[in-house]
Parts: sequence; C-alpha cells; structure tokens
Amino acid sequence: MNRPGLEDLDFDTLRMLRARATTREQQNLLAPYEHQQFTRELTGTNPLWAASLAPAIPAYQLYKLLFDKGRSAPQMESMKRAYMGIGQGLRDWYSK
Repeated sequence: MNRPGLEDLDFDTLRMLRARATTREQQNLLAPYEHQQFTRELTGTNPLWAASLAPAIPAYQLYKLLFDKGRSAPQMESMKRAYMGIGQGLRDWYSK
C-alpha cells in the first residue's frame, strides 16, 4: 500500500505524527512509513546496522502478534517497508 506524501516524510516528522495519532487505525497507517524511515536513517548512518535490524524486524512484529503491546497492529506492510528502508539506507550510505 502506497500513501502519497507519507513516503516523503522523515523519521522525526512521522514519529511526531504517530505521537499525535489518536486511533489504532491512524497508527496502523503511519507505522509502516515510520519503520521504513527509521531503518533507512539508521542504516544510512552506518551500514552495519543492517545486520542487527534484519532479524529484529520480524521479531518485533512477532512480539506484537503474541503480546499486542504495540501502538499499531502487527503488519506485513511494516515489515516490508522496514526492509525497504534498510535497502534505501544502504544505497544512501554507499552513494555518499
């Protein structure tokens, strides 16, 4: 699912939007983009983060599935976008 405009926001802006979101539906909409930008920005500063983020992504979604402690529901879209962020971050780092 692609939401025009959300892809273009940085992590800090998405984090602020999530902090202001009042419903789980809003959280579910914003979470994949926030996860993407988080992994992109972190991996873009140091590509070694990719090695620890890769297994953490499904582990975090599994935790949310089993314990329902997250602001958003577990989503394949969040995992997909988080992995996309790793790839984008690596690309950003190598193109410096």
